[in-house]
Amino acid sequence: MKSRKTMRDIIVLMLMASLLAGCGSSPANSGGNTDAKEAAAAVETSEIEAESGEAAGSTESEIETESEETAVNKESILKEADVDISVADAQVSDGQVGFTLYFSNTGSDHRSVYDGELLVNGTPVTDPVVEEHSASGAYSTTSSTSAYLDSGEESWSALTMQADNVKSGDTVRIDYEMQFNDGDGNTLVTKYLEFGITADGEILLGEDLEALNLAPSRNIEAENFSEVVFYDNHDIRIKGEGFTLSGDNERIIHLTVENNASFEVSVRGNVAVVDGYLINIGGYEQAVPAGETASGEFPLNKQELDIAGIHTIHEMALSWNISGEGIDRSEDPTAMVSVTTDKESVINERDTGAFKDLYNADGIVVKVDPQRYTDEWGTDHMYILWENTTGELLNIEDIVVRPDGGSTSGSADLYPDSKLWREISVSDGDTFFVRARQKENWESIFESEHLTVE
Repeated sequence: MKSRKTMRDIIVLMLMASLLAGCGSSPANSGGNTDAKEAAAAVETSEIEAESGEAAGSTESEIETESEETAVNKESILKEADVDISVADAQVSDGQVGFTLYFSNTGSDHRSVYDGELLVNGTPVTDPVVEEHSASGAYSTTSSTSAYLDSGEESWSALTMQADNVKSGDTVRIDYEMQFNDGDGNTLVTKYLEFGITADGEILLGEDLEALNLAPSRNIEAENFSEVVFYDNHDIRIKGEGFTLSGDNERIIHLTVENNASFEVSVRGNVAVVDGYLINIGGYEQAVPAGETASGEFPLNKQELDIAGIHTIHEMALSWNISGEGIDRSEDPTAMVSVTTDKESVINERDTGAFKDLYNADGIVVKVDPQRYTDEWGTDHMYILWENTTGELLNIEDIVVRPDGGSTSGSADLYPDSKLWREISVSDGDTFFVRARQKENWESIFESEHLTVE
């Protein structure tokens, strides 16, 4: 664009010089002939400017042309819940990444989109600078992204963020969590925007992104498994089949309880061992009157799956809490029942090479991550990894003692042949330790050394 403008200026100057030279050689004709030459020059100049697209009155056309060029360069990265999201203007420089997101509502109902976690090459990014633009032309600068779209509306957000581990010449991967809501504010689905940006601003999607092996996809699909009977006794039958996904991508087990007994029975989730990691089962307790059948929804704890790095589930073993006047206490919880899904296991294992051993003997290993993590509320956390290969059910505890003498503790049952991530809240000066007991007789196994948080 600049070279065309320079050429236009040179031609205009040459024309003006020629006209001035002509006027100087014929002073007797400086009246009507001069006007005619000026008019001719104006026409020629106008034609040159029109050809270059930079005439004084063409500013609006120029903006529209550039806008069309930008639209051509947009890459559609996600279509979800009638919202089409595209990316453009990508750039990577030393310690900084930028791009523009375009949101378009292709449906007939109102949609809103809110952002969540933003990762660059797997590292969370906080407080990006976001310039939000609406279709009306209004814009504002914030630190988060949102879009409120009536049917057919478009808005866009230009993001600039600091990424200290990024340098010029790098190719980066962006994972941007987005929540899609309906007109009443109900969550429809949560998905990650996934794309790469090369050093020269090229957008990488799909196989091109996967080929870089920067990180696996953070979007999940619901695994399927055939109907499984988890409990069948006392004329009570508990069965489940496959997963569905909730709006925020929790995996939901749909459980059916057939109660042909003469008493009411209640069922709630206990625990699952998912590809070797212990994961709690949530949801409300399902009470089923005598002679009736009822269904309930029980999610696998999404945060625990994320901490364990479990992306795709292949093998599970699940048990349930069951109660009723005809149920023997020895049957609560139910026995673990194995389940195999239709997908292969994908786990993004956390690197524990820098972890410190708190205990390692007799089939029990406990490691602590010495690095502290600060959440959005300013609370510090540390992670502890337990591994039980003893074949015994253990009861484990983590204890934090504050400098003022107060303390907090948490406990869990650690099933045989399983691993468990524990997250503990700590502050400077706290002392923490862990201990384990046999679940069957509550006999103490060990208490670890006491470590001070620095």
